Amino acid sequence: MKYFIGCGVITVIAACFIGSENVRLHFLMMLALTATVSLVLVAIADIDDPFQGTVHIRSQAFAEALSTMNSHVTPPSLPAASTLASQ
Repeated sequence: MKYFIGCGVITVIAACFIGSENVRLHFLMMLALTATVSLVLVAIADIDDPFQGTVHIRSQAFAEALSTMNSHVTPPSLPAASTLASQ
């Protein structure tokens, strides 16, 4: 997580060097960039552990998803040897 915070800080600092004639516009752009980076980092940290936190799921949901995927998957059928020989 420290790596992500460091990258976020570097991104915001690098964007500060992009100048603008209008100081208010520059401030709003930096504010928007900082908010976006912060929200992405919070989302990554919250989703990192799917069984805890604000966004969490039960382990039963994984079992249900697995059984659903297994019930819909059919192995591919191979063509018969006689049809391969005739081609």
